[in-house]
Amino acid sequence: AAAAIHRTLTETEGAVERSRVLFAYVDIKLAAGDIEDARAAVAELGEIAAAFDSPLLRAMVGYAHGSVLLADGDPAAACVALRRAWVAWHELEAPYEAARVRLQMARACSQLGDHDTAEMELDAARSVFEKLAGEEREHLSTLETRYKELLSEDPDLESRPTFLFFKGAANGLF
Repeated sequence: AAAAIHRTLTETEGAVERSRVLFAYVDIKLAAGDIEDARAAVAELGEIAAAFDSPLLRAMVGYAHGSVLLADGDPAAACVALRRAWVAWHELEAPYEAARVRLQMARACSQLGDHDTAEMELDAARSVFEKLAGEEREHLSTLETRYKELLSEDPDLESRPTFLFFKGAANGLF
């Protein structure tokens, strides 16, 4: 993954496009243990965010910066950056991203010995993930019900070329 994201970043032009790749780049580089590359990516992402003054970009930078600080052994500073990131994601009404921040906050608080807050952050993140998973299960159930309705209306549906194309795409064949 590290080689693929590095290649993708090298090929990506334009600030908006690079910001998307840089955000993922930081996570992947940290997972690979490359804190310096992740830090450089956060710096570039920060420059882009400053140029555009976008709440989304500020939230991305806050999470990425906090993650780098945490990986670099500075959980206190990470908490400050991550708390700002959580507020930003919360204001953007992005529950999944806000919950990811809370996971990092839990790690930082745990490293600081604040196990009560770490547990609170972990519980809050888990609650959001469970809620989102429930919504996805409900959505999938609705789609499956509608699919069965369509099949009952047209038993030959699955043999049509358009259906076969979409079925192949959904199964990762394309």
